[in-house]
Amino acid sequence: MGAPLVPLNDLTQIDRYIAAGAEELYMGFYDPSWNAAFGPYADLNRMSGFGTEANAYTLENVMWAAGAVAARGRRLYVTFNTAAYGADKSGCVVRYFSLLASTGAAGVILSGPEFMDAAKECGLQVVASTMCAVYNHQIAAFYRDCGADRIILPRDLSLADIRAIVDGLAQTAPEGAAPMEYEVFCMRNGCVFSDSHCLGMHGMGRGALCGEIRVGARKLRSSQDVGALRENSDVWCRSFHTHACGLCALWDFEQMGISAYKVVGRGDMSDAIAEDTQLITDELAIARNCSTREEYLRRMRPHPYAEQVCVRGLNCYYPESRRVVGDGAEDAPSEGG
Repeated sequence: MGAPLVPLNDLTQIDRYIAAGAEELYMGFYDPSWNAAFGPYADLNRMSGFGTEANAYTLENVMWAAGAVAARGRRLYVTFNTAAYGADKSGCVVRYFSLLASTGAAGVILSGPEFMDAAKECGLQVVASTMCAVYNHQIAAFYRDCGADRIILPRDLSLADIRAIVDGLAQTAPEGAAPMEYEVFCMRNGCVFSDSHCLGMHGMGRGALCGEIRVGARKLRSSQDVGALRENSDVWCRSFHTHACGLCALWDFEQMGISAYKVVGRGDMSDAIAEDTQLITDELAIARNCSTREEYLRRMRPHPYAEQVCVRGLNCYYPESRRVVGDGAEDAPSEGG
């Protein structure tokens, strides 16, 4: 059975997140010595482009957090998932692995195969990030053979796609091999683009599509009122990023044996992270007591923003599973769900 995986964006919130149901936490870090050695455009992890907004802590802070999380019987994963690392950085990355392992980190999230052997040698669990682009079971098998213990599945996969990967990899597993763990996106920070195919550096104004769209100067040429355009943008564009949700798919994921349900948002407010973690925990308790998807969809609690976004289906990570919220009508599974 799976459990919430939560961004540790505030070291004072560890106990609060665990109380809300977090079994696993993840975080990145910044290191001034890395920047001094490799320059400002050599990212340490994929969120480096957002500065301390996303990576608020130093390596020393993360080492402390690893020990604190391990002492509470939970697991901390650390991100090393920038698009690529040059050979000149390998010694520094492996040194980080050793330090993190010595202080209790459970594993590292990696963007490619090049450091997987080194992480395993340090005793760390290897997690293949969305940057690995695991879009079919053949790619999953490649990363399994490289040493991955867990695969983070891209957020743009459908339930059928995920089922095909899980089943396909199980059928090709070597005899005696440990089952692969899978992590899926569940709450917050939806993106219309593929992480693995994002253009440029992932950050505000650094060339990535998401950053350029947000900060680029745009001229509105329309007969519509500017206020109406902005309102439409908030409803139709921002809702997926802010309130992305996969709660309706939890029953299906439990049948597949998914290990972790990811709350995204290393730069988000701790109150929102705790609330979404509790939502997953509560819905999982319901899903595990339902014999069918339809029963779960009838019994589950609606998303807090259901009236704004669920009714339009704008915030769904897995829209094929969503419960239809009608105006005064009885809630029912969506067509084909």
